[in-house]
Amino acid sequence: MKIAIRGGHNYGVPGASGILDEVAEDRKVYAKVIEYLKKLGHEVLDVTPNKTSTSAEDLSFGVSKANSWGADYFCSIHFNAGGGRGTEVLYYNGSTKGKSIAEKIVRKIAELGFINRGAKVDTRGLYELRNTKMPANIIEVCFVDSNVDAELYRKVGVSNIARAIAEGITGQTIKVESEVKGNKYTVNYCLEFQKWYNKITQTRAPLTEDGVYGPATEKALQKIINIIREF
Repeated sequence: MKIAIRGGHNYGVPGASGILDEVAEDRKVYAKVIEYLKKLGHEVLDVTPNKTSTSAEDLSFGVSKANSWGADYFCSIHFNAGGGRGTEVLYYNGSTKGKSIAEKIVRKIAELGFINRGAKVDTRGLYELRNTKMPANIIEVCFVDSNVDAELYRKVGVSNIARAIAEGITGQTIKVESEVKGNKYTVNYCLEFQKWYNKITQTRAPLTEDGVYGPATEKALQKIINIIREF
């Protein structure tokens, strides 16, 4: 699939700012999303301008690049503001595929612990969704002015956010594997704990063995710690 990815806004036309800075964070996330999509075998075009003088230039740059390239899908990554909490993904009214992918992306991000605000149809006529010639989404990762969201975002990390987005877009799974470098081994201890917990407890609600330290894994770990403390 040919995928065009854009980081929202730029340093000439900054976005939302609060506890987190939208431009600084979306640059980290979108770069990692591109990395993951390429690993999954997709052709990816970065349609993010370094700097523009106006918001109109910023928006038209990405859309024009995606359209002329003939992208199969367009995605613009943003962060929200305004006193709320959680993650949401916007899609163009009438775009069946845009809605479907939006639902998958927002569900994946919400699995990391963010409130699921849902896949939302665009009612404002947003430029990126209105002018792209392919299915498109605007992702609002979380709220930059929410202490809870900012703390969770930092805890979860850019890699896991980007991984959730890439998996939501493609429907593919990005495996978390241990890296071997010479005689040094890097172990994903979170993944090992998830496997151990499922095997030992034989629970009817097993942890997802994905190496992601989300709310469910944290709760399971605390449960084991409490049991140990009782002895």
